[in-house]
Amino acid sequence: MLKTLAEMKPGETGSVSSVDAGEGLIQRLDNLGLRTGKRVRRSSGQWFSGPVTVIVDQRRIALGHGAARKVLIEVDE
Repeated sequence: MLKTLAEMKPGETGSVSSVDAGEGLIQRLDNLGLRTGKRVRRSSGQWFSGPVTVIVDQRRIALGHGAARKVLIEVDE
C-alpha cells in the first residue's frame, strides 16, 4: 500500500518508493539518508502540526509536513 510519509501512523514501516519534489528538497533528503529504496519507520508526529519524525538507518529525522507529503512510502502490510 502506498502512503505519503505524512499519512503513515506511528510505528508503521516501509520503503521509500519515490520523492515528488524539486531538486533542492530531493538533495536535502538524500543528504539526510532518505532516498528511494531506504527502509523507514514512522516514529512520531501529529496531524497537520509539528514535525513528522522517522527513523532511517538508526537515525531519527524530523521533517515538516510539507516535505513529508512529498515522500511516497510502500508501507509494509
